[in-house]
Amino acid sequence: MGRPQAFDSNAAIEAAMSVFWDRGVHRTNVDDLLAATGLARSSLYNSFGGKQALFEQAIARYVEQQVGQLHRMFQGRSLKDGLQRLFDMAVEDNYGDKGCLLVNSASGLMPGEPTDQEFLRTAFEKIFSMLAQYVRVAQKNQELSEHLAEQAPEDIVAMICSTLSGLRIFHKTGMPKAKLKKAAQLALAGMFLK
Repeated sequence: MGRPQAFDSNAAIEAAMSVFWDRGVHRTNVDDLLAATGLARSSLYNSFGGKQALFEQAIARYVEQQVGQLHRMFQGRSLKDGLQRLFDMAVEDNYGDKGCLLVNSASGLMPGEPTDQEFLRTAFEKIFSMLAQYVRVAQKNQELSEHLAEQAPEDIVAMICSTLSGLRIFHKTGMPKAKLKKAAQLALAGMFLK
């Protein structure tokens, strides 16, 4: 019978997520993960399967957290109000200027990395799927502008997430917040009837 696990796997995943967020997946090495998690090398490999598997678990945890946060942000609000809050957060705080872990990870993809590419696309699709629920409600309530009223909710969500990703990336470059706020305002103005 093996020894019982002597560490908190949830805490290890959270610590690894923080390292990947701060350094990016390519600049993070196993020693960085060992230092952050307090794990022995054998525990990292035996419990998580290595750096790549731990990255995937950290991303899965991040997506789970983001879906919950987005539900809270949109619940009981119109799509426009929820998006206003989401865009404001991207402009004002952007996760303490760290940006979105998914966007950062996707931005750092290197050519020929189909595993990461497919994994990250699947992670984004979970968020897209959740947001599409709110777009469908907005379409049903006739909140969207005429040119979006009949579009597929998934296409509208892709547009929303592209705008959001752009705001987050430009925020990281130090673009003036006033310019980012104006871009968000224009995006919202083009989407809704009122």
